[in-house]
Amino acid sequence: MKNIPNKLKTVIPIQEITSIENWWNKLSRENQTELEVLYNEESEIQNQMVELEFCGEYVEREITESEDAFWIHQFYEYLVNHELIVDESPRYYVCSANNEAEQAIRKGVIRKDFVCPESNKNCLMRKIIDFKKGEKSLKLFVRFKLVE
Repeated sequence: MKNIPNKLKTVIPIQEITSIENWWNKLSRENQTELEVLYNEESEIQNQMVELEFCGEYVEREITESEDAFWIHQFYEYLVNHELIVDESPRYYVCSANNEAEQAIRKGVIRKDFVCPESNKNCLMRKIIDFKKGEKSLKLFVRFKLVE
């Protein structure tokens, strides 16, 4: 586990440090490295933009925690309004039309046995799962990339 860059710590209110440390520890090593570059490099990188990608990875087994997978409530709203990138498939969107879909996204996993509560044949969530013929769940994550 890498330490949070000092330049990042200096812009965080002291009362939020614990939340940010928890968030940092949940990031992948790749995302930590990208953010370290952003906050540790000098001026030419300091003004560089960071792009967020809402991503998914098909998994055999879901591991979820009891709390929301995405650390900021408003971030959920961002996620449901942008495309989902699954590296090996087309671009998708997630549903926010019902409580079951919302809870799946908040937990960070669309389970392989997800059933559209509206029995919608064009359910966005089922389309994502059906890409793998319903054999795998989809674990959601966020990837940070420096914009070139």
